[in-house]
Amino acid sequence: MTIDSEVREVELRKRRVHVLGPAHEAVLRSSVQCLLRGSLGVPSCRGCARLVEETDDALVCEFPASIDRVDTPCGELVPTDTLALDSELPVRDALAKLEAAGLPSAPVVDDEAHVVGAATVLGLAKAVHDTDAEVEDVVEPTTVVNARLTVLALAHLMEDRRLERLAVVDDEEHLIGVVSVHQVLGWLRERLSGA
Repeated sequence: MTIDSEVREVELRKRRVHVLGPAHEAVLRSSVQCLLRGSLGVPSCRGCARLVEETDDALVCEFPASIDRVDTPCGELVPTDTLALDSELPVRDALAKLEAAGLPSAPVVDDEAHVVGAATVLGLAKAVHDTDAEVEDVVEPTTVVNARLTVLALAHLMEDRRLERLAVVDDEEHLIGVVSVHQVLGWLRERLSGA
């Protein structure tokens, strides 16, 4: 067995899921996409021997230089910050937040950041006149993928199902973010240009 003695430092961006609840906004989870172990909560990385440095926005870790990036997991495309809605958030507040963020939809999560569906601006707008309506009343089924799914497989799934946004979860099915077709196309464009 050959042991790769050459290492390179890689910056792993921290991703945060901001959950809008009835009383407040909270960062429910902070995670990174490890090249070897997949999507991990930041606290579990702090004891890893590969960790070189932690900043507010990233972990810098050492990895074998030979790790190939061809099969990039889609979890690497997840943006730094993702907006999610608590299922008990009033519809009126959810609609205002989505409109302010310029988002057509957002994943809806339970108290442990498990995706229970999605809420769309259209669905929320239809229920906005019911003063007692909560997000859970308008939640719609959504497609969820594991962060380990390759970007190429994700691109095929999005094309086959005509999807523009997908919720991405870790191995414990906690939301880590949302990936859009624009992010996938940007990744593909970068690879095709040889960058």
